[in-house]
Amino acid sequence: MDFVIKLILMIVISGVVYVIAMKSHETTSWWVSRLMKLSGKLADIHPFWLCLGFLVLIFFELGMIIWLMKVAPWAVKVIYIFSTANIAFVVLSLWMDNRMGGILGVWWTILKVLSSIALGVSWIIYPAWFVYNLVGIICGVGFLQLFPSLKFKSALALGMAIIIYDIVGVYWTDWIILLVKGLSFVPPAVIYIPAALKASTAGMSMIGLGDIIIGGMMLLMARRYDATKHAFAGYALGVTLSFALAVLTSHGVPATMFIVPLMLLFVRHSAKRSQNPAWLADQK
Repeated sequence: MDFVIKLILMIVISGVVYVIAMKSHETTSWWVSRLMKLSGKLADIHPFWLCLGFLVLIFFELGMIIWLMKVAPWAVKVIYIFSTANIAFVVLSLWMDNRMGGILGVWWTILKVLSSIALGVSWIIYPAWFVYNLVGIICGVGFLQLFPSLKFKSALALGMAIIIYDIVGVYWTDWIILLVKGLSFVPPAVIYIPAALKASTAGMSMIGLGDIIIGGMMLLMARRYDATKHAFAGYALGVTLSFALAVLTSHGVPATMFIVPLMLLFVRHSAKRSQNPAWLADQK
């Protein structure tokens, strides 16, 4: 029963995060505009260099955090707090600047900063499951709002990098497992499935936020080719297969191993069959 609930919630939450992320508006924030402009350049990078660069970046980040866990554990927590607050600032800017900026002026900027800091530290001050889930959904929305709509080849390159990362980090070196076990706290990168009406997260199942974000990235790409429904079907199938394999083997299985190839396959099939203009243009 837990398997079914977890599966349904992951698919539903992923859809909700994607839909919310698509509702963003223009921002007046210089910082958020710069971040969006910088991330938009990803779409122009050659797929090979995008894959290689992403691999270098995520393995460097993983190595740095593992090293900091040994020499300065407090710094790891600071990094997560800053990252969470930054993403919260992005979400507030893209959602509310056009509504609140003209009314409150500079006070809205101050309110955004204070609200972002509050969200950034909330999961430490009060680590209840609903706080983690709120922060996790906000982070998921923020990442997708910043992420550009990639072409198929670029999404394929990123997908390959993510799969390589999972294979190396989980199966070959155990680095990711070492990171998770080595932390003295649960980072705000999970969605908890409440087992009872209690605030504590003890004994609760959880869903990794990374799988939700990666699925959203692929949905953004699929939107370019009018294949969102097909991509979401691939996502649902990939999540189902990964969960089923985890149950059968009693071993954690990175959902991205199934999500990425199935979503790409479904999008390719849909776009190619419909002769989508954007698809045809991107193949040249």
